[in-house]
Amino acid sequence: MVFDDVDVGIPVERFVDGEYRPLGYVIRRANEKSVAEITKEIRDAKNEFVDEAKEVLGQNLSKFERFVLGSPLFIKKFLLWIVRRNGILKKKYFGTIALTSIGMIGKFNGWVIPLGGTSSTLIAVGGITEKPGVIDGKIKIREYLPVVVTVDHDLVDGGLVTRFIDRLTELVENAHELKDL
Repeated sequence: MVFDDVDVGIPVERFVDGEYRPLGYVIRRANEKSVAEITKEIRDAKNEFVDEAKEVLGQNLSKFERFVLGSPLFIKKFLLWIVRRNGILKKKYFGTIALTSIGMIGKFNGWVIPLGGTSSTLIAVGGITEKPGVIDGKIKIREYLPVVVTVDHDLVDGGLVTRFIDRLTELVENAHELKDL
């Protein structure tokens, strides 16, 4: 199944019942938005009031979704198995790709091991760290931003992933769309 738009599933830390909780959020049609628009959408989602009805998916839940959340674990596992194998449901609840920033708070620059396959592609961004690197033939200290990309090769062709990572690297290294922010 191929989708024309890119929906990015991310965790957004929201204040619920007196504490911060990471809740799932999906940026719909991210490929049609600028960095500034996406940043605003994430900030708005972070500041949005979350009550019990919107706590899980960031939207009002259907009767079926409420049933699933209140079900025994074996039913939840079975239904998650179904969702993971249905492209339309997977896109609705998890997006077409997932993005997380494991280094947002600290300087974590390690690796990510995906546990579950809720998305066909996961991009994990670490924290900026300083390391020696070669610049113009000389070793200098520079900043690095570790990024790990994992894919489900049953769903995503390796050639497409390689071209995607090359383009992503080029855009990040050239601060694409960030010069005006």
